[in-house]
Amino acid sequence: MSSNAVQTTGAPTLFITRSGNNAVLYWSTNAAGFVLERKSSLAVPTGWALVSPAPVTINEFQYVTNTAAPGNNFYRLRQP
Repeated sequence: MSSNAVQTTGAPTLFITRSGNNAVLYWSTNAAGFVLERKSSLAVPTGWALVSPAPVTINEFQYVTNTAAPGNNFYRLRQP
C-alpha cells in the first residue's frame, strides 16, 4: 500500500497506516463535525461514499479500520 497526500489549508490532517491486511485511518478529535469519505477513482468529482464503520475515539484521535482492498482507494475528511 502506497500513500500520497494532499493537505487543504485549514482542514484536519488525515493519517493512514497499515496494520496487517487493514488500513487504519485516523484524525484529531479537534476536527469536530468532519466525516470520512472514500472512492476508488478521482476521474470525476462526484461519488464519494461515507466510510463505515463509524470512527472510534481513542485518547485524542478518531480511528477507522478497513480491510486494505486491492486497487486505488482515496480518502478525504469533509465537513458537511
